Amino acid sequence: MSRRNRHFQLLLSCLAFLAFLLAGCGKDAAPPRQGPQVTVEGGEGAGEKVTVEGEEGQSDIEVTQAEPSEEALGIPFYPGAEVVPGSGLSSRTVQGEKTLETLQAELTTPDAFKKVVSWYRNRLGQPLEETAEGATWVIREESETVRSVMVEPGEGKTSIKVLKISGDLDIDIQGQSP
Repeated sequence: MSRRNRHFQLLLSCLAFLAFLLAGCGKDAAPPRQGPQVTVEGGEGAGEKVTVEGEEGQSDIEVTQAEPSEEALGIPFYPGAEVVPGSGLSSRTVQGEKTLETLQAELTTPDAFKKVVSWYRNRLGQPLEETAEGATWVIREESETVRSVMVEPGEGKTSIKVLKISGDLDIDIQGQSP
């Protein structure tokens, strides 16, 4: 797995952990439960439907191809950056009355990593984390929306990954109460 993909998965894990913490706020800890049952329909990535059934109910997750835009993601695109074909994905998770939606895109630019980071710093403020291997911003809004930007250097290009998560951030994707 590439360093870039590890960082993106780390960010997604952090956001999932944030949702888990928010779901557990004010609740007593529950004993561990048996794992959920997972069913996958359709192809890999876009057009895939995943059903997760646990002790507390069922979650349906649908992933579709999406045309990413600054307006839809709520994050400015670096000037001249190009959207990586096929990187625009949308997902919708439904569990009972709760819904969680995500939208993501990856962009690339030939501009230097430090220049791209500086541009985003001027628009989004200080990143949550900044190293020679990447910079990450996470913006939590009052409207149950979390947006993130991850900038990483690459061979001859800089990668920019943008993610928007909105809806019921306390949804329990495993179908179990925390």
